[in-house]
Amino acid sequence: MYGWRARIGHISPGAGSNWELHAATPEGISWIEGRLLMSAPNQEEFESGYENIDRVAVQLAERAKVDMIVLGGWPLSIGALVRKVKRKYGHDRQLIARLEGLTGKPVTTGITCQVEAMQLLGVKRLVVVTPVTREANDDLRQFLEDSGFDVVAIRGMGMSRSIDEKKIPLYATYRFAREVFLGSGGADALLFPSSGFPAAPNTEKLENDLGVPVFNSSLCTLWGCMRRLKIREPIRGWGSLLERHWQA
Repeated sequence: MYGWRARIGHISPGAGSNWELHAATPEGISWIEGRLLMSAPNQEEFESGYENIDRVAVQLAERAKVDMIVLGGWPLSIGALVRKVKRKYGHDRQLIARLEGLTGKPVTTGITCQVEAMQLLGVKRLVVVTPVTREANDDLRQFLEDSGFDVVAIRGMGMSRSIDEKKIPLYATYRFAREVFLGSGGADALLFPSSGFPAAPNTEKLENDLGVPVFNSSLCTLWGCMRRLKIREPIRGWGSLLERHWQA
């Protein structure tokens, strides 16, 4: 039986599979994907995807019988570039409450898990790297600063199509992140808030080379869901968060 420990519904913004999330997941946990099929990180696609979140969440709860639901894609979780969402800070919590009411299931979001993980480890000063453009990054910076972090630097790779993010080679995300972090003058941590480009396998290498914790969207999502489901199994090879930090 697949998912004998937990079945997690994952609302994915794009069409591609999050292989990093599946690769790091322990035995007995299954991910059931619900896709919004967004094709580009722009206002039109964000607003279209945002309007479909409720429908996909209800399908996962009623048809797939999942144990919990997580919304991927930080732009959707904070309402980035969505005109009717005026205040980004706290919007992830509002979205969680709405989806829990609709589905009757525990719900979280990827960015919520990232913030919780960084707060647990006492992070204050932060360097952020993303695959997207400056316009979307501006909303993310504001959200993170309102959440209590000092964003020392935030830089994107300027991808205009979601499908192109998956084509970035793993070595390129390592080199880009290292360049941005070292050029910033240093911080308490490095954050990859997007699962749209390959970066998770670099987590342990970057932690060793930079001497700071590295928070990756896919890995924080796995960590946050496992904690909510009371599954506390150290996972080695994917960085310090999954290996050591399972406090309540």
